[in-house]
Amino acid sequence: MSRLMQAVRGEIPRRTENGEAPAWQGATRKRIGHIRPRSNAAHAGCIAVRMQRGFYHGLPGFTLGFAAAVALLVPAQVVAQVTTATDVTEAEYMAVKNAPEGGVDRQVKVVDIGKSNVAVGILHRDALEPSDGPARGIVHTLVTEVYYIVSGGGTLMTGGTITERGDIPEDSHIVQVLVGESYRAAAEGGRVRDVAEGDIVVIPGGVFHGWTAIPDHVTYLSIRPDPDKVLPAGWVNPLIQ
Repeated sequence: MSRLMQAVRGEIPRRTENGEAPAWQGATRKRIGHIRPRSNAAHAGCIAVRMQRGFYHGLPGFTLGFAAAVALLVPAQVVAQVTTATDVTEAEYMAVKNAPEGGVDRQVKVVDIGKSNVAVGILHRDALEPSDGPARGIVHTLVTEVYYIVSGGGTLMTGGTITERGDIPEDSHIVQVLVGESYRAAAEGGRVRDVAEGDIVVIPGGVFHGWTAIPDHVTYLSIRPDPDKVLPAGWVNPLIQ
């Protein structure tokens, strides 16, 4: 190990007993010299190595620069390249939607796309009469939803002030397969809009959403980006396997 590195680690003194710099520091200064930036602008983007009064001046900056250099040598996590596409046909999602078993929200497929998952679900809701008071709905904390209205329509509220939170059990189908960690809630003061066939609504994770009125029915696809990969990659609804 070099004398300089031993000094950095505190293994040898920076000064002799009479207060003078050890002889090795003079040799180090000759080898390293002074590295000065060409301008003030350059100084902002680099660390000047200076040997002053027999020892390095500005060690914290040197340590930071050294750590950054080491970080560049550490390979980033490698994510396997996905080389195939996944189809979700109308016949598949309609078969899932029309099956006698299942609830309002039915997952069709969950696809691993490398750094993230993407799920595709189909939802169908019957008529809902408007009512006074706060809207009732749900929040998914990690998974975003992109609604595409296939048929029908209604009034959808997003955002607002949330009350009456009720966490959905972690072992439920909703959390494990459909949309990850979620909770039911009421909300007031959110954005209200009417949606109809062909419309698209993007609902980021953590945003309340709930239907406040449905004149007849609403059927819609939910495309679900899952950047945290909380959903089961490769899952396919048993009805279309």
